[in-house]
Amino acid sequence: MEDGIATKRRYFAAANGYRGFRSYFPRVFDSSAYRRIFVLKGGPGTGKSSLMKKITRAFPDGAYRTEAIFCSSDPDSLDGVIVESKRGRVAVLDGTAPHERDAVIPGAIDEIVNLGEAWNAGALEARREEILSLTKEKSARYRDAYSYLAAFGKTRRNFSAENERCDTHAMREKILELLGHPSEDDVSPSEYRLIRAFGLRGEVLLPTFRVLAENTCLLRGSAAHKARVLYEVQRILEEKRIHAVIAPSPFDAEAIDGILAEGARIGFLAVGEDGIPLDADAFFESRGTDDVGDFALLLRAKGRFEAASDAHFALEKIYTAEMDFSVIDTFTERIIGRMRDILA
Repeated sequence: MEDGIATKRRYFAAANGYRGFRSYFPRVFDSSAYRRIFVLKGGPGTGKSSLMKKITRAFPDGAYRTEAIFCSSDPDSLDGVIVESKRGRVAVLDGTAPHERDAVIPGAIDEIVNLGEAWNAGALEARREEILSLTKEKSARYRDAYSYLAAFGKTRRNFSAENERCDTHAMREKILELLGHPSEDDVSPSEYRLIRAFGLRGEVLLPTFRVLAENTCLLRGSAAHKARVLYEVQRILEEKRIHAVIAPSPFDAEAIDGILAEGARIGFLAVGEDGIPLDADAFFESRGTDDVGDFALLLRAKGRFEAASDAHFALEKIYTAEMDFSVIDTFTERIIGRMRDILA
């Protein structure tokens, strides 16, 4: 817990990809699936991420099922926290751009928490031009980064396995062998969480699947063959009615990075370096090849994300200097108390 986050379930719910910013917030934070959602509003540096880190420490793994949702551009910050008990789920999330969120079901489920009540509005108004300039700089650098990501995506030409002969029976038998022929254990639908992101640090892969699974199967081979194996894993888990966490690729919404069957304690990954190797190409008539693309474009995108983050951190310093964090502490304790009442 060196980063102050007391849970092993760590995911992203948004991604910077070939087609710009893609948010899974509407799916992850579907109001109908929650008892309560606290939507935090406030500028950069107003304490949203710190508040949510405190939430994870108030509801640690074991007594609760807690998830930390990280910011895809800055993986040191949180975008949300989900806490679940037998009485239901409660979430606290950042409702500001780029994943702007208002009260979808006001009062009954969604509740706006205005952290702007703790800032010195007069002092911020006096720095209006500086704030406007940094905000424009941040937006411009994000646009540049997305243009480079889009250009990189156009240089990739993945081998397609759609019409290729596949030994589906052998594939299924191998997957079932790895799963241990599990029985039905859950009727809840699969959930979608991202375990990989691209931002100011370049590509970041969270270790969540490897941490939560006793065994992790690492797929080798072409991207198309790995994708086909993962789709078969998903199909089998659905047939067996086993709850799964599906991790879409942050770059390409049509691809999957991995699948976790937490109840069966096994994960399947198409990315990373650690795990029990499985040659996905072995189930197909030929070995696929992938065009890896022009990685110089990815480096340029990373540089633009870093520049956007510099502007963001400069904005944070302005807002942080004008905050009364004792007010934020009061908000935090109030939210924790409300959550305990709901989940106890």
